Order: sequence, then C-alpha cells, then structure tokens
Amino acid sequence: YRQKGFDALKPKNRSDIGKSQKIPPDILEIAFQLKKEEPHRSARKIIQIMEAHQMTTPGLIKPSTLYRIFAKNDLTRKKLKGSAKY
Repeated sequence: YRQKGFDALKPKNRSDIGKSQKIPPDILEIAFQLKKEEPHRSARKIIQIMEAHQMTTPGLIKPSTLYRIFAKNDLTRKKLKGSAKY
C-alpha cells in the first residue's frame, strides 16, 4: 500500500466473473446443443447423457451449475418453448 496508497488495499474484481472455471467451453457447447435439441431435458439428464458417452468426466459437472449456466444463456424450458412459436 505504500507504493499505491489505500486503493491498493481494496478488493479487486476478478477478470473471470460469470465464466465457468471448471467446465471447458467445448463441453458447455455440447450441453447447450443437447438442451436446444430437447428443451424438456433436465440438467441432470444432460449430464447423464454426456457421462454415458464419455464426453465428460463423471462428477465434473453438477446439476446446479449447469442449471445456472443455462439460465444465464436463456436456455431454460420456458425461454426455449417461447422461441419455438411461429
């Protein structure tokens, strides 16, 4: 703090806020595609499909994490059903 004053002691914002730290982008893209194909699929079911086809390591993705990421990217059942209207 001696060089930069009291501002140096304040907490800094992380540069990766809002980004998944554990789930690789290619795995997320597969999850997004599976959700878009069948909007009624739950996050738990999508994780089971990806683990069964060895697309991800078992236990890497938690359903609550995937639900949160889906919601942030407007991939909820409600939003996907609404976009399917002609």
